[in-house]
Amino acid sequence: MHGIRVPMQDIRRHRDAWIGHGIPAAEIDRASEFQDRWGGLALPPAPFYEGGPRILDAGHPEGSETEGWLFPAGSGRVNSSTRDLEELRSGVHGLRIHDRT
Repeated sequence: MHGIRVPMQDIRRHRDAWIGHGIPAAEIDRASEFQDRWGGLALPPAPFYEGGPRILDAGHPEGSETEGWLFPAGSGRVNSSTRDLEELRSGVHGLRIHDRT
């Protein structure tokens, strides 16, 4: 079985703005490396799986030096039959990737 990859935008175009907001270059590089390797990979359907990304796509790094840095890994998948309408309206956030161990 082969994976499906969809076109994604290069997040490096945000580098200067993100550095201007205090995000360390190393964290931007880490998100860019994730995007290069996994960005656009569409994950197969999972009928019993709620949450996590549907298509892998690195996002804006968030955090701090003391708390550690995270970045969203893609838009979350949702089974609307099991989610509250208000929860759907508030938006679904991607899986967050933690620091390497």
